[in-house]
Amino acid sequence: MSAPRPAPPLWLSLLPIILFTVLEALTDTTTALIGTLAYTVGELVWIWRRDRRFDALTLTLSGLVLGLGGLSLAADDPRFMYATPVIGDLVFAVILGLSVLRGAPLLRALALKQQPELADDAQALTLLGGMTTRLALNFALHAAACVAAAQVSHAAWLFVSGVGQWLFFGAQFALEYLWVRRDEPPGLP
Repeated sequence: MSAPRPAPPLWLSLLPIILFTVLEALTDTTTALIGTLAYTVGELVWIWRRDRRFDALTLTLSGLVLGLGGLSLAADDPRFMYATPVIGDLVFAVILGLSVLRGAPLLRALALKQQPELADDAQALTLLGGMTTRLALNFALHAAACVAAAQVSHAAWLFVSGVGQWLFFGAQFALEYLWVRRDEPPGLP
């Protein structure tokens, strides 16, 4: 029996956001929603045919895209469409925040599942706990930015909810990298 394939890179989970942003800019909101939903269904079919299983992250992210996208189409109300990234962000902020409050930060738990030997590295476990807290705050901040952008214009909302997601997480990961490297001697890669 062959070993299970590793989960796809996390950045691939952002493809539906990018696709929606591009389609919405080129066409209209309904076409962008339908295209994004079709892509997500196609991605699930491809993963199932390839692996005959889904990992929890793929199911969660695809479920959010399909659920919120489907509700946006059914509601046919632009206000709901504006709320969907906020709802998604808040779901993740609450999940991450509750994991921290329970004393079992999600990023730490996921890392230990992938690399059990980390259990002996107190510094790494502390870092992952703090990173989980900061990621929860990042999701909450992005949700607030989406609400503010929707008050400005559709173009501002589209930027913040789409490309802005990349910028928020890119900034966080850059700052996390600098934070980890702060105590290392200069000249190390």
